[in-house]
Amino acid sequence: HFAQLRRTDIVNDDSYYTAKEAAEKYGMSTANVSIIAKKNSIVAVKVGVKNLIPKVDFDRVMAERLAQFGSYSLV
Repeated sequence: HFAQLRRTDIVNDDSYYTAKEAAEKYGMSTANVSIIAKKNSIVAVKVGVKNLIPKVDFDRVMAERLAQFGSYSLV
């Protein structure tokens, strides 16, 4: 049962960000990361207390934001 909760296969997978990792990469708060993920229907994977965000989806959204607004900031 604990193995399912811990999901070490996903936690150690480089294809996911924690909110903290995404926030550090894009220079924003973890709250803004969560808002952007939610507004863009990015489904996070719950592992223990962490929500893991698929990198490919989040990076795509951030690239679109940069192209559209010239920055990553919330508008």
